[in-house]
Amino acid sequence: MEAEAVAPALEEAIASEAESRIVSTNDIAALAYQLWQDRGSPMGSPEEDWYRAEEMLLAGTIIEDR
Repeated sequence: MEAEAVAPALEEAIASEAESRIVSTNDIAALAYQLWQDRGSPMGSPEEDWYRAEEMLLAGTIIEDR
């Protein structure tokens, strides 16, 4: 019986965590652009900055004083 009482609370905690890690493509694009500029705006490989920005936003490791 106790497992049944815990399951809804656990499901709610998991859902809350997942919702807090959702980032918009606009947020990713803005940070990716900043990262690209920080690297000197090189030609090619835009996905490098995109993936880095996405990882940073999902992990919550954004430097606020940009």
